[in-house]
Amino acid sequence: LKMKLLIMLSIAASALAIGAPGVRVWGAGSDEANGLYLPARGSSRREFTNSMGIELRRFRDEPTEWRIRYPKGPVLYAVVNESAQVVPDRAWLPIKGEYPVPRFDLNVDLETAEDAAMYPGDGPAEKAILQAEQAFSMGDHPAVLDHALQGLATEEEMSPKLRAQLEFNAAKALHIMDRLPEAIEHLQRTVEADPRHNKAYGLLGALYSLTDRPDESLEALKTGTEVHAHDSYMFGALASRYQDRGDLENAITALEQAVVVLEEQGVPPYAIDHGHKKKPLHWGRALHALEQIYHDAGRREDAEAILQKGYDLGVWRFKWQPNIYHSDAYIPSPKPVWDDRSDPLYPTEIVDLLEANYEQILEEVAELMEDERVIAEVDEESLHDSGAWDIFRLIKDGNWIEQNGKLAPHTFSVLQQIPDLHQCVETTCSELGVYVSRLHPGTHVVPHVGPTTKRLRLHLPLFVPEGLSMRVADQVVTWTPGKVLAFDDSFQHEVWHNGTEDRVVLIVDIWQPDL
Repeated sequence: LKMKLLIMLSIAASALAIGAPGVRVWGAGSDEANGLYLPARGSSRREFTNSMGIELRRFRDEPTEWRIRYPKGPVLYAVVNESAQVVPDRAWLPIKGEYPVPRFDLNVDLETAEDAAMYPGDGPAEKAILQAEQAFSMGDHPAVLDHALQGLATEEEMSPKLRAQLEFNAAKALHIMDRLPEAIEHLQRTVEADPRHNKAYGLLGALYSLTDRPDESLEALKTGTEVHAHDSYMFGALASRYQDRGDLENAITALEQAVVVLEEQGVPPYAIDHGHKKKPLHWGRALHALEQIYHDAGRREDAEAILQKGYDLGVWRFKWQPNIYHSDAYIPSPKPVWDDRSDPLYPTEIVDLLEANYEQILEEVAELMEDERVIAEVDEESLHDSGAWDIFRLIKDGNWIEQNGKLAPHTFSVLQQIPDLHQCVETTCSELGVYVSRLHPGTHVVPHVGPTTKRLRLHLPLFVPEGLSMRVADQVVTWTPGKVLAFDDSFQHEVWHNGTEDRVVLIVDIWQPDL
């Protein structure tokens, strides 16, 4: 998971680098200019994506209004002046104002020779870049590679930036085609041609890591942060690399700098898209990673301060629910632990069913623990940093595990009486699961949050030795054998097992009662 996240962070274009004043977005010319290429006013095209990944769409079909979406960033709106002069299908628009702002006007004046020189020409290199972009948008990566190589093979003299963009296009295609050594060679030539290329260092760091070259990966990302000191993604990727090496001090420094960059650039924690709040990943990724690494370093007060900062900014809905991927479509009441059995929403029927069958379930699970036919899965998400944690699944990804059900027939029959589980199986939902969880002595389950706000997690404690506790948000709870513990696992929680015997509970997910 960490490697996938690193690749995502590395490949993602930096919205800050792209939109910052003084940075050109596309084509050759002066780096002192500041602007974007848009489709020409009057063009039949409704959308366009330039070589840096900025998406442009016609807004409300108005001929002079365009929506600008930065990669992984906020949505802005641009008004093209009626006096805009354009070349076929593109207009160079120097931005008037600073990024980011909710709305800004574009002051277009292309009458000077200097402005005219900013247009990409019609040579083979420029055409190859446009063709590669079109192929990339269609997912035709071999064609992207072919166009990039054809552009590089031309005998014409081209600017270093054009050469760098062709090299980078080739590298992107080779990476997706899993030809990593060749991709690295093209990335090396990218930064040779343009030492300030805004995406090459991140991808180079990721590919060095994938090819077991950790030292070169670290150096590439360090260079990236020096060249692009305003790129929060680059600092996040560097922090991940330091963390892989066990260097928490430098990892924390890099993540803290990512937060400083976001603050200095004034990047909002969310954007408005068609009237809806949309959370960009800049703040969420940086704050969540920093909070986690503070925990790893034993700095709990700092970790809690980051949770509060995310809440204050609006990055997450509740202080103890730091998951930027939770959908805003359903936001439950902020109730981490459901311990009030008089609450009308309390799932009394399901809880009574489980508790009434406690003795039979306990007996069956005790036999399972001794049964050689049982192959327990280990914690596949690596949520514990000490000890051992294994599980025996009865429902996964909306499917009954019939083979395991035959080993625990009474437990299986009880579960099949729960309407929520039937509905999940009928729709093959991924939100609800059922499994026996065995936590070995000395295990610490690190702070984490569940993937959805739509479920309530029920623990039926079976074997509960001394020395156990669980934190849910800011509440510390423990287990009583035979008495269901209900909590919302979308809130941050962690577990400590300081006892000497295994802890075993039956975990049953149901829908949030107020869903």
